[in-house]
Amino acid sequence: MALIENIREILNNVGVVYNYQNKNDSRLAVNDRQGLLYLIDNVFEIYPLLTTNQRNRYNLLKTTLMNGTTHFKTLEGYEEYKSTFMLSNSVVWDLVELYESGNLQVDNWIIGFINGEGCFYLNKGRCSFMIEHTDKNALDLIKHRLNIGPSVLERSARSRDEGKARKTTYQLNISSKKDINTLIAFLDNKENIP
Repeated sequence: MALIENIREILNNVGVVYNYQNKNDSRLAVNDRQGLLYLIDNVFEIYPLLTTNQRNRYNLLKTTLMNGTTHFKTLEGYEEYKSTFMLSNSVVWDLVELYESGNLQVDNWIIGFINGEGCFYLNKGRCSFMIEHTDKNALDLIKHRLNIGPSVLERSARSRDEGKARKTTYQLNISSKKDINTLIAFLDNKENIP
C-alpha cells in the first residue's frame, strides 16, 4: 500500500487508492476527467506506451476524452465507436527504429516488461529465461537492446489449444550462458530501476 500511495503522491495525488480487505493488495484508480487529463499530459505523452494494444487503448481513451464524450447509450454503440476508431487510428511503431533514432528510452520499460511477462526457469539443470507476448515488436526491441542471439519466434499451437480461439503469441527464449549473463548484467545495472 505504501508504494501505491507514493506513486499517487508523485502523480500529484490524482486518483483513489483502493485496498482489498481479503488480500494484501491495493490499486490506484483514476476515473475523473481532470485526473485522466493530468496523466495524459504528464505521463503518457512523455513516456509513451510501447505495446500496440496498450497504445491503441490509450489513444482510444485520449480521443474520447478530447472529444468530450462522457458516455455511450449502449454497449453496441461503444463497440461500434471502438472498432471504427481502431480501424482508422491503429498505428504500429517500429520500436527498434525508434530506439536507434534516440527517441526512445527503454531500459526501465524493459525491466518492467520483464517483471510482468518474463519467466526464469531451469531446463535440464540449465538456467533459462522466456518471455511471451502478443506484441512481436516489443520482443524484437528487447532482443535488439540486449544484443542477444535467439530469434523471436511465433508460439506454435499446443494440443491444449485445439478448438480454442487464441491470440497469436511470440516468445523470446534465452538459454545460452553468454545471453543469460548479458540479461543478468542488464537487470543488475545500478542505473536502472530494479
